[in-house]
Amino acid sequence: MGFDKLGVEIRLKSSIQNIDSPAQSNSIPIQPKSENNSGSNPADIDIDSILALLAYGLFKLLSLPREESDRLLELIRFNDPNGFSAPPNKECNAETIASEVEIGNICFKQGQFQETLAAYQQALGIWIQLVESGQLQESTRILQETLRTSIRESQCRPLDLLSVAVSLGIYSETGSVWEFAHQSKIQLHCQTNAYFNDFVSWLITTYRPPYETFKQGEGILGSFNSERLDAINSAINNGSYYIFPDRLPAQLCDRLTNFALTTPGIGYQQQETLPELVLYNRDNPQVDGCYIPEQDALDNSDIQGLATDPYFLAVAQRHLGAQPILANVSMWWSSAIDQSPNSAMAQLYHFDMDWLKWTNFFIYLTDVTTDTGPHCYIANTHHRQAKPETLLARRYVRIADRELQEYYPEEDFVEITGLRGTVIVGDTRCYHKAKPLKTGDRLMINITYANTLWLGGSYKQPILKSDFYNENLLTLAQTHPRIFSKFIKL
Repeated sequence: MGFDKLGVEIRLKSSIQNIDSPAQSNSIPIQPKSENNSGSNPADIDIDSILALLAYGLFKLLSLPREESDRLLELIRFNDPNGFSAPPNKECNAETIASEVEIGNICFKQGQFQETLAAYQQALGIWIQLVESGQLQESTRILQETLRTSIRESQCRPLDLLSVAVSLGIYSETGSVWEFAHQSKIQLHCQTNAYFNDFVSWLITTYRPPYETFKQGEGILGSFNSERLDAINSAINNGSYYIFPDRLPAQLCDRLTNFALTTPGIGYQQQETLPELVLYNRDNPQVDGCYIPEQDALDNSDIQGLATDPYFLAVAQRHLGAQPILANVSMWWSSAIDQSPNSAMAQLYHFDMDWLKWTNFFIYLTDVTTDTGPHCYIANTHHRQAKPETLLARRYVRIADRELQEYYPEEDFVEITGLRGTVIVGDTRCYHKAKPLKTGDRLMINITYANTLWLGGSYKQPILKSDFYNENLLTLAQTHPRIFSKFIKL
C-alpha cells in the first residue's frame, strides 16, 4: 500500500469508531442490556469520509519535519486507505488540490458540511495518489503550499489544529482530555465564529445518532412526545432559551434546599476561593457564593433523579442531535453581600465553551426576582456569526454590559425571573450572566448534557456507586452507558 512509503503502519483502529466511548482503566465496563448499539457502527455511516476529514486536519501540518508528520499520521490509522482514491476525470496535480480545497472552504463558510467533507476527501484522495505514484517530495510540497494559504485565509493557527488532532488520539486511547486542546478548541471557535464547533458536532451526530428512547414518555415536568420536543428545541434555536410551564414540586424544592444548607461547599469571597469548605448561612451569609462539590451533589438521590429524568434527557438529546452525556451537575448559593458584578460568580456577560455542544438546564430553588439574581442572556447570540469579530478577537473573556449594548438592541437583553421550582433550558453559547443580587439570596442547580467529552475542559471523574445510587440511575447506566462516560463505575 502506498502509505508504506511514509513508514506508517495501517491497521484498524477500533477506538476511532467509538470516538465517544473512552476506555477508562479504573472503571468496570457496563454492557448495554437493550439498545444503545444502534449508533456504534451502522452500515449507512461513511466512516471513511469522516476519517478523511480528520486526516485532512493532520495533513495541514505537513510543514513539520517529515518524522513529525509521520508520527501524526499514526494517530489516524485508516480503516480502509483504499477508500481515499482520487476523484475520476480529474488530474492529479497542485491545481486540482487547490481547487478542491477552495470548494471545501467555501462550503464550510456556508455551513454546507456534507459538501465540505466531500471536497476535502477529494483533495486528500488526489494527494494520496501522488504519494502512491512515488512523488512524495513533490506532493508534500504541493499540499504544503496549498494548505498554508488555506490556513492563512481561515486564520486558524496550525498549533491549534495540531493539538485538536493529537487530542483525538489521546482521548480515543485513554479517555483523557487534554487541557491544551480544550484551549485550542476555544481559539478555533473564536477564529471561525462558531463554525468549528458546529462542523465537528455535525460529525459526532453522524457517529452517535440519537437513541430510539427518549422520544416520548413521562418526566418530572409532565409528559412529552416528539411534537413537544420539537417545539422546545425550536424555542431554543430561535431564542436561546425555553422556560418550562410546569415547576418542580414544592416538597422536592424543600428537600434540595435543606440539602444545600447542610452540605459544606466551596466558598467565594471578593473574587477569591476560600481554603476551607463552608456551610452557607441564609440568616447571616459570610460569602458571596457557595458551590456544593459535584460528587456530593451527585450523591443526593433527588439530584440523581433530576439528572436522569427522561424529560430532561429527551430535551437534551433533541437539542444535541446526538446521544447525550451527563457532563456536569452544579449547585450553588449566591448572596447579596457584594452587590458589584463578581466575575467568579459569573455575574459579567460571557459565553460558555466547556464542550463542543451542550444543553444547559437551570433550576431555581428560591424565588427569583429582578433583585435576587435572575439569569440574563442576549437572545440568539448562540448562532454562528452572531458575535462581533472585535469581541471574539479578545477570546474567552468577561464583558461589561455597556460594551454589548453597543452591538445588540435593548429588546435582545432578557432577564428570567421565576418562582422556586422554575426550570429553564438553553444554549449557553449565547452571551449570558447572573445578575448581581441587591437583596436576599439565590439557590440554583445546573445540569449539563454534552455531545462529547472530547475537547472539553479538565474535570474530576465522579464515582458511580453501585451500592449507593438509586436503582433507576444504575439501570440507565447499564442500558445507556454512554450517558455516564464521565463517571468511574464501582
